[in-house]
Amino acid sequence: MSDTAPSGMTNAPSSPKKLVPTGDDCRKYFRTHIAKEELGQFHKDDAIDGFVPIAETMVKALFKLGCGKEVALQLSLLILYDMVMLIDDSSSMVSEQGGQRIETLKETMEEITTVYQLANKDGIKAVEFINATAGLRGVGKEDWKKCFEDIKYDGVTPIGTSLKRKILDKFVWNAPMTKPLVVIIITDGEAEGEPHWMLEGVISDCVRKITEDSTRGARAVLFQFARVGDDKAAEKLLQKLDDSDVFGKNVDCLGGVDLETISHMDHRWMMVAKLLLGSTIATWDDLVGDTGGGLPQVAHADSDSDGSDDDDGDDKGKA
Repeated sequence: MSDTAPSGMTNAPSSPKKLVPTGDDCRKYFRTHIAKEELGQFHKDDAIDGFVPIAETMVKALFKLGCGKEVALQLSLLILYDMVMLIDDSSSMVSEQGGQRIETLKETMEEITTVYQLANKDGIKAVEFINATAGLRGVGKEDWKKCFEDIKYDGVTPIGTSLKRKILDKFVWNAPMTKPLVVIIITDGEAEGEPHWMLEGVISDCVRKITEDSTRGARAVLFQFARVGDDKAAEKLLQKLDDSDVFGKNVDCLGGVDLETISHMDHRWMMVAKLLLGSTIATWDDLVGDTGGGLPQVAHADSDSDGSDDDDGDDKGKA
């Protein structure tokens, strides 16, 4: 694993023991990321100091959970973003693989909320389902299970239609944006029950509009797709979205890896970072999960918490 510190982070000390990133490290890292992603319309320089105490606490908490120091620093970037989720509740979630897809989905929700609530005490802004009429606002690690209490898992998978109506119309077009938005979409199959062009059209239209809007900018809305289950059509769909010449820079897809591995300790922090940072940091977008070519390992903190681990990845931004 590389010892190179991520862009915006001070060089590690020459002693064998490396320290958990400091508030100054977080401040410099945030400024670098905001500049590269052109997020200044959301985050003025004089407001960054207000994020620093949250980032320090978050990095230390992640380190104690076993996350490597550099990955923990990268995950602290989530402080700069709001997050919403759109989840597949089609009939295939229960009819395929003996219901394992739902268990995987719940494990994934637990991982996401555990990390994201460290970045935003109010939790995920909203969790919506593709078919269910009611979603849940302010979802954290203590109440994520409520999202699934009344879900019937029935119907098809009109991802594009639901993405527009339940996510973009609510949180982008008809509401003020105080932070850029990460949209996580989890599905077990390809889009059904809508025109074949709908999903790509919705994303393309969104990226075009925010790019033309000087109050938001090209990186104001980011899309992270993930696949639960072993449906090859879903994998193909996600790869097509990721590779798009029109909107691919705003999309990342964990298409080649089933989310079932998110709870495996050897893969946990790689999977969590890829899922939460793939659309925001170019190195995570390019690094893993897009081609199904296997899972590289990401170092985790030693159990004695003396800080002697090495980590991968640096914030190289996106064009």
